[in-house]
Amino acid sequence: MKNGFLTDLVAKNRRNKLKWRVSSALLAGIALLFALQGFTLADPDNDHKATAINDCSSITQAGQYFLANDLTCLAVGISITVSDVKLELRGHTIAGTLSSSVILVNGGGASLFKIEIEGPGTVFGGMAGIEFDDVHHSWVHNVVAVGNGDGIDIGASACSTNNPTIAATASTENVFSDNVAAANFFCGISVNGGNHNSFIHNNLTGMDRMELKLECPALGTLPLGTLLTTTQRSAT
Repeated sequence: MKNGFLTDLVAKNRRNKLKWRVSSALLAGIALLFALQGFTLADPDNDHKATAINDCSSITQAGQYFLANDLTCLAVGISITVSDVKLELRGHTIAGTLSSSVILVNGGGASLFKIEIEGPGTVFGGMAGIEFDDVHHSWVHNVVAVGNGDGIDIGASACSTNNPTIAATASTENVFSDNVAAANFFCGISVNGGNHNSFIHNNLTGMDRMELKLECPALGTLPLGTLLTTTQRSAT
């Protein structure tokens, strides 16, 4: 990640007039986490197999996509509405607003499968950095979610233990690995009712509310089969 990223992050924070503030010490810590994660860029030889994304847009066809440049979006940054999609961020940043998620994966009533979101890359300033709704057997890895409402939301359509749609629309069987969630206003990772999701080697730090929240289980207990493996949760 370029040295100018931290300066750019603070400038975007001020322009968007967000309610939270990121301290210089925490920004330095985030930069260190980038280095420790060991992020690497995608092989450019694969470009002929992938479609470049140059602006805020929706992915409506299965395939492989890559972010060609940084994006600043006034609504959803990238919306994925179909299954079998791989999105490579390739070291770029997507900045959003607190009115919507930066990357939204939602089939609009249909379940989605086999979505992969691959870093290195940063999602910044949205209601959620990455939001999954009714998504299954998918993978998010090597992504930094900083300065959002929630870093990553794994959700359903509503949050109520009496709502019958929770079991039907919750996201299940997903893997979230080697991600960084830092300085988000609410939660680093929030799980709404989904079972059998795995969280492996993530760094969660500096949230105003909590690092990891498991809520709205379909069966009145914590989400079933949730795997936490050396996920670091450290409040500042």
